[in-house]
Amino acid sequence: MTDVCKRYGISDTGLRKICRKLDVPFPQAGYWAKVRAGKLVPKPDLPKLKLPPNEDKPKTGDRRTLHIAQTALSFLKEADRAKVLDAASKLRVAGPGAKLHKDIAKQKEKCESWLDRQKDNQMRYGRYAEEAPLLADSISKDSYARAFHILDALLKGMMPFGASVTYQFHFQVNGEDVPFTVSESRDQIPHEITRAEKLEQLKYEEAKRKNTWALKPNIPKWDRPWNGKLTLVVDGKCKFTDCTSYVLEDRIGEIMVAFYEASYANRLIRLENEEKQRKDEEARQKAAEVRERRNKEIDATEGLVNAAEDYAIACKIRAYIEAARKAGTKSAEWIAWASAKADWYDPTVCTKDPYFGVRDHEADAKRKTPEKKYW
Repeated sequence: MTDVCKRYGISDTGLRKICRKLDVPFPQAGYWAKVRAGKLVPKPDLPKLKLPPNEDKPKTGDRRTLHIAQTALSFLKEADRAKVLDAASKLRVAGPGAKLHKDIAKQKEKCESWLDRQKDNQMRYGRYAEEAPLLADSISKDSYARAFHILDALLKGMMPFGASVTYQFHFQVNGEDVPFTVSESRDQIPHEITRAEKLEQLKYEEAKRKNTWALKPNIPKWDRPWNGKLTLVVDGKCKFTDCTSYVLEDRIGEIMVAFYEASYANRLIRLENEEKQRKDEEARQKAAEVRERRNKEIDATEGLVNAAEDYAIACKIRAYIEAARKAGTKSAEWIAWASAKADWYDPTVCTKDPYFGVRDHEADAKRKTPEKKYW
């Protein structure tokens, strides 16, 4: 009992109580001394499991004191806060024979299926070729039942308040996505060389002695077996770990409150990000409007300059026509033709030329200059 209890992070007395409750026989005083002395000691068969009442769901009972801050859940209305705290104080983790919620059971099946497919240890670049589902590789298979029953109790305890499971296997609490992780610690013990490893080592040393090539066996110095100690981290911030004082099942109510606290923190972050995005979008729209107005102003100014240049050309042509009339060097027909061209250039007159059509006075000179055609 003193050895096994360490695996679960509880005392040997606590383990005896659990064994008695589940009607599990265990060695009495003097059993191991008789075994070491070589005596045959009868070992009773394991009786059929008899589940206590209500083992198919998280157990609730009398309220217990929650070890939380006085300001916990202060963001809720007083009536809602009282309901959540009452549910958290009565929440218990169901026994090993409990039926899991469908979403929890589905994730457990995914993890077990993934673990079965990794038996051949098919790894690529130091990682499994197939990505592991959440929790699949962070805890041992022996701890699956315990870890998923803890999550099952949390979900069922929060479901009356609208909690659910997201497609990412996060809990949605109070309308906010709250991620979590469950991991299992490992011990570090000196590696005991196996018979197969000894043979590989002997083959390698024999090859070295004969000056032939051989691959040196990779024998680890340490073994890191799972130790059953679980850690649950809510939203990457609030951590609960099995220790000598308590196990996760003892703190299930505090963990539930931590999910609500994390949901409120995530809501503040989300609202802050949404407000920042709204302000950024308003700034982008305002900048776009200013840019559009400026571009229109540039186009209008360029059009004004181009029209003024056309007017200046028209004035030059008319001045030239007047000088030619006074000098008598041009015919009346030419003067009429030149006057028509001056009117075509003049944006204040804007006549239509039989060959060039209506001149676009605000366009740049290259676009509105007539070009010769040869076909």
